[in-house]
Amino acid sequence: GMDGKAFYKEVTTRKPEMGGRFIFLTGDTCNSETVDFVESVGARCIGKPFHLETMDKTLAEVLRQPLAKAA
Repeated sequence: GMDGKAFYKEVTTRKPEMGGRFIFLTGDTCNSETVDFVESVGARCIGKPFHLETMDKTLAEVLRQPLAKAA
């Protein structure tokens, strides 16, 4: 019962190092609140509809990055 923003906040509260591992999938890329949130947390965002190749490429890029150190 939570949206992606609430889920992100819950996860990063418990494990801040996971913040860089998020990829948001949304059909709401025209909503400035959505765009502002994704940009403010530095997450990746893939707009719906998307091609599987885009998802594969983005996942590979995110997984190549080292986990951020916990504060």
